Order: sequence, then C-alpha cells, then structure tokens
Amino acid sequence: MIYSQFLRKKLQGLGAKPLIYGHRGARGELPENTMPGIRHLVENGIFAVEIDVQNTADSVPILHHDPEISTNLAKDENGDWLDQTGPKIIESTYSDLLSYDLGALKPGTDYQRKFPNQLVMNDVSVPTLETFCEWLSEQPDFVANIEIKSYANRSDLGDSPSGLARTVITALEKFGVSEHAIISSFDWRVLTECLSLDDQITLGFLSYFDRPNPPMQPNIYTDSPWMAGAHWSGAKTSLPNIIKNLGGQIWAPFFQDITKEHVAMAQQIGLIVNVWTVNEEADIFRMIDCGVDGIITDFPARTKALLSGSKTP
Repeated sequence: MIYSQFLRKKLQGLGAKPLIYGHRGARGELPENTMPGIRHLVENGIFAVEIDVQNTADSVPILHHDPEISTNLAKDENGDWLDQTGPKIIESTYSDLLSYDLGALKPGTDYQRKFPNQLVMNDVSVPTLETFCEWLSEQPDFVANIEIKSYANRSDLGDSPSGLARTVITALEKFGVSEHAIISSFDWRVLTECLSLDDQITLGFLSYFDRPNPPMQPNIYTDSPWMAGAHWSGAKTSLPNIIKNLGGQIWAPFFQDITKEHVAMAQQIGLIVNVWTVNEEADIFRMIDCGVDGIITDFPARTKALLSGSKTP
C-alpha cells in the first residue's frame, strides 16, 4: 500500500499513458543530475524525475550517479576536461566537489555521441539533495524518484546503507517532501534501512536480472547480497512477491526483463511497475502494451510528445 495520498493519486490507475520520469533529470536533453535539467522538466510539462543520490565524505547527500567524478562530464577548476577519473565521492567533501563544472559532455567521447543533442552549459555545479528538496517543496504536482547509490558487493565505493538512509530521510523530512518521494535502490539493504526510519515512505525496488556477460552489475541472482537477505529461487515470477514482502510498493525492473504477464502479476498484488531506461519508440510502445505505470527515460520531452501523438521534437 502507498501511504502517501499524493503518490497514490499520481501513480495508480494511469492506464494507457504511464507517468514519464526524466532519467537523471533529462540526460538526453540537459546535463544529468543538475538543477537546470530538473527545472527543464517542469518547463516542458513533465512532473516526475529520477535522480541519483550518494553521500560525500562529510555526509552531505548530493546528486551524482557514478561513485567517482567521471571524465565524461567534468571540467576542473581551470576549465580543462579531466584526463583521468576524478576522486571518489565518498572520499571528497562537498566543498571539494564544487570545483568541478558538470555542465557539458566531453566532446569526442562515446558518452557524448550517445547524447549528441544535450545542451552545453557552463558553471554547473553538483547540487545537494537539500537544494533539490527545497525546490521540490515549491512544486505541488511533482514526483521525485530518488535512487540511492549503494554497492552491496563493494565497501569502498560509498557510505553504509544506514548512513545513506539517514541523510536522505533527514533531507526529505526537513523540507516536508516525503509524500512526494519514492526512494529506490538496487541495493535493497538501503530500502529496509529507510523503512526502519520512516515506515510510511514509498519504496521502489530496482531489479536487473543476471545474464551472460552483463553490461552492468546484476542484483537479482541466487544468494545475491543486494537483496537484503531475500531468497530468490530463479523464477522471475517470484520477484514481485519478494518485493511486496520486504515492504515495497513499486517494482522498477529493467524494461527488457519484463513481459505483460510479469506486469499484470505485480499489479494484481498491488505493486506499481516503473521501467527503466526506455528511449526508443518501439520499446516505449511495447512498455505501454505491457501496461506499465511509469516509464523512466533519458528523453522525457520526446517521450511526452510521442505519447500525446504529436511530432517528436
């Protein structure tokens, strides 16, 4: 059950037009995990976002995806592109991180070629979660999916699950925006920690099934440390019940991992199904056919136009 009346109204019974979430703000359109990218969503009539949060060395929760400052999207204090990976977030103070400009993608990289139309900006710094929450407190119709970055298979890449849960819940409560927030993570230990701090918080359980030569770290497999002690038998159909039993309200699977039957099964036991990260037109329409409740995409404005039947911008 979703305890937040606001989220219950926004997320349930959406039918043929699922809620569109801008991935990392609007990664295909503006710099990722930045306030300009998030404000861009509202300016384009999109009222849901997915952002990534992790703690600095001085326990400041910030918006950033990778465990380090990436060469793909950062300039140093002299305005030069990084020629090697920057420091780990967990080993840097927030003040340290303010020296980096995250307003553009490094030209000539594969990452830049993936998002060639992302707007180039200057002097864009990493925002804190508190900055985002203060902005969110002034947005009565906005849904925030806060993905907490945590690493169940590594102890050196981020803060502890309890440390992450504490700083995120504290920021949400400080600005009175808990009812607008979904907290999600691939590391389900973080979610159980959040639940222990706020038993009415809305939790989204991210999933990525194991596969041959996976391009990213799976979290769903037998004896997985990511699943907060839950036992998975190997049957995809068992996952919604596991999530429900752990206190989840939202299942957030990789879009290629699901079928219409999986979605229906999850919804029958009361789960919302939000899929990530869906960018291609054919995939978007397949997800609609599957009956998903939410679509997380790098191109939210384009996806909105597609679902409204207008021309793609």
